[in-house]
Amino acid sequence: MVLFSYCKSNVFSTFHDFQVLVERQFSCKTKFIQTDWGGEYSKLNSFFQTIGIHHKLIFPHTHEQNGTIECRHWYIIKSGLTLLGQCSVPLQFWNYVFESSVYIINRMSTLVLQNQYSFECLFHRTLNYNFLSTFRCLCFPFLLLYYAHKLNFHSSPCVFLGYNSSHLGYHCLNLTSQRVYVSFHVRFYKNMFLFAKSKQIAQYPNTSSHPI
Repeated sequence: MVLFSYCKSNVFSTFHDFQVLVERQFSCKTKFIQTDWGGEYSKLNSFFQTIGIHHKLIFPHTHEQNGTIECRHWYIIKSGLTLLGQCSVPLQFWNYVFESSVYIINRMSTLVLQNQYSFECLFHRTLNYNFLSTFRCLCFPFLLLYYAHKLNFHSSPCVFLGYNSSHLGYHCLNLTSQRVYVSFHVRFYKNMFLFAKSKQIAQYPNTSSHPI
């Protein structure tokens, strides 16, 4: 699961959500957190002291102290930027791009884990690659259940924007309504890309997701 913090003032609530998720899902306590000297972490520091989390700080301009964490962070950033550039996806959809990057990276082998997969090591479940599809390709999600009238079309052309971490489904952007659907039953056309033909999509201001 990916947790986004859209501004620095949300750091505390984002961390709290992360802490609850990790401790509930993996039955382990957070022992220490390492951050820089940013002011957004000052509220966290007092919170850490009350619950016994050791707050480690790195010196300014010494990112090498982050070691593996810094490398993985840059790997996610570069992977997301690669998707943005190669697929011509407008920047307002960056959150879907980076969520998809993390989703894919967790399903790739890594030397750190002796060529094992992060997902399998963490959840002890076998991966199913049949669920993967081509980012931002043309897709037709099944939408009949969400329409008010039963005589509406069963689907409409959408753009595939990645995977949903809360649902076993796909993010599908309807270009006409500017709405992002979450659907499991989707027909993909992996060699067709609507963004290449629809420049007006870059002007869409709305990036909010409406899962159904």
